[in-house]
Amino acid sequence: MSTVDPARMREARAAARVGSPGMRILILLTGVAIVGAAAATIVGALGGMSDQLRYAALSGGFGGSPGVWIYLLMTTGVLASIAAIAGHVITNHATSGDPHRLTGLGPTTLWLIGAALGAWAFAPFWTAPETIGAKLDYDGSAVQWSTWEWMLYWVPRAVPIVRSVASTAAAALRLLRLRRLDQVEQFVARLRQRGVTTGGVVTQGIRMNDESVFVSGPWTFRFVDAQGTTRWVRRRGMFRGKNPPLTGERVTVLHDPAHPGDESRIFVARGNPDAPSAFTGHL
Repeated sequence: MSTVDPARMREARAAARVGSPGMRILILLTGVAIVGAAAATIVGALGGMSDQLRYAALSGGFGGSPGVWIYLLMTTGVLASIAAIAGHVITNHATSGDPHRLTGLGPTTLWLIGAALGAWAFAPFWTAPETIGAKLDYDGSAVQWSTWEWMLYWVPRAVPIVRSVASTAAAALRLLRLRRLDQVEQFVARLRQRGVTTGGVVTQGIRMNDESVFVSGPWTFRFVDAQGTTRWVRRRGMFRGKNPPLTGERVTVLHDPAHPGDESRIFVARGNPDAPSAFTGHL
């Protein structure tokens, strides 16, 4: 028995975690863990079968075994990646108080950064071919390398560069998206002070899919603006597979009465419109 509503106690604990230094440290630690786990995964993957297959293609035969430790490193890296990503997402949501959005670079970008570091770390340890430009055939005669084999030869240099470019591009795109979302949220905050909120209804939803974690697609909602005009707005978004907007669902629409026809000034919230990022969580 308790004299305090358990739901209010959970809300109070969740509110205490928002922005707390301890949770921010956990975000940092899980982020570092993602980078380290990704690096271990890539080192294990490159040092195992990839190195052996490359050596065989360039030299005409397999070299020495890399040892079981390299495969254990890859397996550990994969399992650690899963655990670190889950921990990072949970602590990130708990710290921000927003279950719809991740702050910072996010687990995908962090993993790509770790993968690039792992590729650079393993670069000096690729097994060199016996000769450059040719390999021994089964009868002992020399066979010149093909274009494909020359491409394999440059893999130790190409892989770190490609992964570095990919991680840099992912980080840049992530930062640009975060900047755009911040601008949108600032605009919504201003619009909440001078705009109008009204009820609306989803006229074309997205089919629920219990087998998918996320679903995306176009959906349409209808509302009546401050001048009494009925308007239909078509949007595209990504939602959890078990919680997409369904036809007939009630929503809250925020719009600018001075520009009711400007779709860039129309925002929709599902559920509690007073919640953080209620009008921007699905963007």
